[in-house]
Amino acid sequence: MGQTQPPSRLFHVPLMPIPYFDALPQECRQAYIALDRRLDGISAKGRARLLMQARDPLLRDRLHNADATHLRHKLSEHFTALNADHYEASRIDQEINALTRLWPGGGTADQSFASGVTGIREALRLRTTYRDGPCHSRKDLGGYQVLFPGVAHIPERLRAMDDFVAANLGRSRSFTATVAMNAICNLHPFQNGNGRTSRVLFNLLIGNPQLPPLYVPLYALSKISHGGFLIRLRQAQYHNDWHPLADFIASGLDLLCSVQTSELAL
Repeated sequence: MGQTQPPSRLFHVPLMPIPYFDALPQECRQAYIALDRRLDGISAKGRARLLMQARDPLLRDRLHNADATHLRHKLSEHFTALNADHYEASRIDQEINALTRLWPGGGTADQSFASGVTGIREALRLRTTYRDGPCHSRKDLGGYQVLFPGVAHIPERLRAMDDFVAANLGRSRSFTATVAMNAICNLHPFQNGNGRTSRVLFNLLIGNPQLPPLYVPLYALSKISHGGFLIRLRQAQYHNDWHPLADFIASGLDLLCSVQTSELAL
């Protein structure tokens, strides 16, 4: 007899409330201000090294061999994923190639949010049409899957992000980038490639147009976090708690620095 498939347990993902920087708790604002300063302090040489490091096909193995404890979450022991160990290095190459094609800015500051996202999809060589039906994840090992917000929310949410970016980009680029990334993850406006789209958007928004592009390999970091990244995304989406994501990105930068073989500092 074949293995019995677990019963389906469908969870409806609520539409994420859009936060604003000035309404965050003071400690959370300070965490993003500190992250902005750290990202801005990475030199042109340091940015080039991050790009080169991210393209290393052994990056995940190198990160695994380092201490990634801070990327995990206290709930990581309860996390079950469908393909926790599945890693596609080609996704990072796709993201870097799209980022460098679009840099500087990729139109994220002077176009509508929807137009900027469309440009990212084109640079990724992905379809630019929005999904026209329900979208849900595959079942995890426990039989759970999530159903993303309905298609009726897509145009209104993308328009709302115009106001969000305009109001927050000058306050904190890292916060604006994190929320924009999570908005795409929460909405899932496309049938596939939403993760890649959101990560390129994040890396475009954190960059300084006066410097070379900055790439933080969130895909690789998420894969060694034992669900820590996804749990923190959900904390922000469901509970409006954005501090854990700032801490995750900062810890990811620490880890990337620790595995660099050169003595050059970021």
